[in-house]
Amino acid sequence: MEDLQNDGIAPNAFSYKVLIQGFCQGKKLEDSVEFCMEMLEAGHQPNVATLIGLVDEFIKEKRMEEADSFVKKLLERGLFLDDKAIREHLNKKGPFSPLILEVFFGKKASGGPF
Repeated sequence: MEDLQNDGIAPNAFSYKVLIQGFCQGKKLEDSVEFCMEMLEAGHQPNVATLIGLVDEFIKEKRMEEADSFVKKLLERGLFLDDKAIREHLNKKGPFSPLILEVFFGKKASGGPF
């Protein structure tokens, strides 16, 4: 990302999303988290698919505490979690672990599959 910035090219939400998803697929969650935080600092919001994908990878690797910590950091930095959008994405793109809802919203009734 620094190479782009050094060349005068400002990264946008799409370029951050691609990097975050690529690091997730490569099982480099720490890099994904780093770019997600950088994305927020640059004034961009990660989309629902990117957030769910990142949290899902933590859960698949049995790193629930780190998933919780990641979401808390996002909230502390001003990220708004859209409950409806997250549930709709989970319903359309599932199956996902039910633990995803727990990470985003704590333990509460889901009101459906998600």
